[in-house]
Order: sequence, then C-alpha cells, then structure tokens
Amino acid sequence: MPPRKPRKRPAPEYLVTTKAKAAACPSCGAAVMTGLIWGERRYIDPVPLSLRGEAAALVLGQKTYELSWLGRPTERQVYHIQAGLPAHWKIHARHRCGVCWDHPQYRDERRPHYDRDRPCPF
Repeated sequence: MPPRKPRKRPAPEYLVTTKAKAAACPSCGAAVMTGLIWGERRYIDPVPLSLRGEAAALVLGQKTYELSWLGRPTERQVYHIQAGLPAHWKIHARHRCGVCWDHPQYRDERRPHYDRDRPCPF
C-alpha cells in the first residue's frame, strides 16, 4: 500500500496575505487597493511612488508596500528602502484620507518591465 499524502492544512488567519483588489475607502470613498497583510486589512493608495514619494510618505509616518507580480503587497523594510526602487515592482503608500500622491514628483513614471508594445525578442 502506498504511503498516504499528508493533508494540506490551511494557514492560520494571522499569517494570511491576500491579493490586493480595487475598492473604495470606507471613510472618504477614494479609490484604493485593499487586502489582508499578515491577517490585517490594509488600504493602499493605487498611485505608484518614486523614491521621493516614498521619502515623503515615510516622513508623514505612513508605511510603504511593494506590490509583487502576484498582486500581494509586502511591507517595505529598512533594507528594501536602502536598496532603492525595485526593478520589477511598484511602491505604494498606505492610504490616508485627504492625502493625494498624484503629484509628478511623487509618482513613479517608469514603464512596466514587460512592455506589450515591443515585440518578443526571441
């Protein structure tokens, strides 16, 4: 008789990080991305930030997040911030009602690493 496969156990809720989805802020109604990060609901501004924008967000006391290719936000730690902009991902700030990051100095205008306009090189 072959050995039984171990059953996959669900992750405890305090470890759950879900994909960020478009939503509206319950307080101000602004367009935000929301998801669970380590089991806590977070609201993230959808505007990608440049290094200057991230510095401004950190001065205001807001946490910043990287949005991975899976769509899961991860909190940026000191070593992430010291490394500069991630090559393939965008930086987003935690939502604060009344704060707008749409200024050109704060916005990350880099094109995505996968550009649909260019033909495939191989």
